[in-house]
Amino acid sequence: KSLSINFDQVLSSEQKIELAKSGNRLKIAAAMSGGYRAEIIKIDNCEAVYSFFSKTVSNSRIRMMTLIEKLLLVDSLEVCYANVDSLHISIATVDERQLMDLLSSDLSRDMGGLKIEAVATGGYWSDLGRYWLIGAAGVVKYANVLFRTKTTKHPFVDHRLIKRLHSLDGFKYVQPFFLRIQQTFSYKKRLAKHTNQYLDSMDYYRYDESDVSSASVASSSVGGEMVDCFHVKSALFSEVATVQCSSNITHKF
Repeated sequence: KSLSINFDQVLSSEQKIELAKSGNRLKIAAAMSGGYRAEIIKIDNCEAVYSFFSKTVSNSRIRMMTLIEKLLLVDSLEVCYANVDSLHISIATVDERQLMDLLSSDLSRDMGGLKIEAVATGGYWSDLGRYWLIGAAGVVKYANVLFRTKTTKHPFVDHRLIKRLHSLDGFKYVQPFFLRIQQTFSYKKRLAKHTNQYLDSMDYYRYDESDVSSASVASSSVGGEMVDCFHVKSALFSEVATVQCSSNITHKF
């Protein structure tokens, strides 16, 4: 069967090739004859296994956005954390009944249904896959990607021994090293420049266009942010880990 792709006629041949290569359906490589060789998935092949991953993730995002739109009817609601399979929100105690009324038709024990897994009085969100929900008796639920393993029992474990495989001149060897949580802090947003920096009143904002106008400028902006707020993030994690801060204040770091 022949393969045809419709491109905008204003694009050059090189731009068409790059655009085709940027997708995940078509593979293009230079041929020895001097032209190009293209490979495309044959979806009608009886031996092909269709992947539902992309469709599942897309449907999850749509359902998540629909749920958020409904929840925003609660005036005091704030979205604290969102992933494809979970949503963390914060509301005033007086709005609890309104929230439950909104969710009454969505809550279900069936597979794929909406479930309330934890209720806490405070929360600390670091990044995707890293958060701590705090209640009166301590940590109610948490995730700590990279550092939470089957053998760890402490919610705030901040280091881990990792083994890395190296290859040198045909020889392979394993080298262990310690990874600390401070080395994995995210700097996707920048810390607002307040006159007085208090751990209980910090805001983060997206980078401006001028901060990411080019690859070199973006690298410099992120590097500067790392220098400016590394100690702030470290202090906040230490405060959360020692449970010394007020349980009714939420942080995002």
